[in-house]
Amino acid sequence: MMTEANSITWSSYETHKIQIESELRWKIAEVIEQKINRARTVGMSNHFISGLEVCKSAVLGLDDENEVFPEHPALF
Repeated sequence: MMTEANSITWSSYETHKIQIESELRWKIAEVIEQKINRARTVGMSNHFISGLEVCKSAVLGLDDENEVFPEHPALF
């Protein structure tokens, strides 16, 4: 049963949504970082590790499609 103290109002919904999405992005980025560290430990290729790093930056919203591979034309 929800009470006034722990309920989310419509006026604060967007703020809560952004906070939850941000926390989820950071958790996913942490898992990817663990995979990157493991890949380095076991000697995976630098291409694979670079791909994971691109994924991590995409999850965190740090990438810009125009900046990731500026010298490569878009495929579509």
